[in-house]
Amino acid sequence: MNGRRWFTSCEPYSQTVRCRTDIVATTTTRQQGRFVTTTGWTFNNLTYLPLMTRTQWAGNPLGRSGSFTSSGRQWRTECDTAATGRNGCRSYLTTEVVMRTSAGYKVVMQEVFNSRVLFR
Repeated sequence: MNGRRWFTSCEPYSQTVRCRTDIVATTTTRQQGRFVTTTGWTFNNLTYLPLMTRTQWAGNPLGRSGSFTSSGRQWRTECDTAATGRNGCRSYLTTEVVMRTSAGYKVVMQEVFNSRVLFR
């Protein structure tokens, strides 16, 4: 797909199945005050398969629109939008992202796609 290498593995999760997708990508991280660029398998996203109803997901913030904090990290979930499609939700995490600039690198806080929930 677009020249990328993808790997997806799935496992039982609660009453559904959760699939993790990794891609081969070049990423830059900050390590001991330096920016280090590596290429290898990198987390892309999680997908929760459509084995549970919306009602069964009601107690989980990944299954309803809104914002929440988990382990000190900010999350936002949107459901039934143009981005998610009908009968699904997408969750985004606010995290540090290394950006390349004309002057080098900088670290910014940015919302990134993390997971999607598909309802039965």
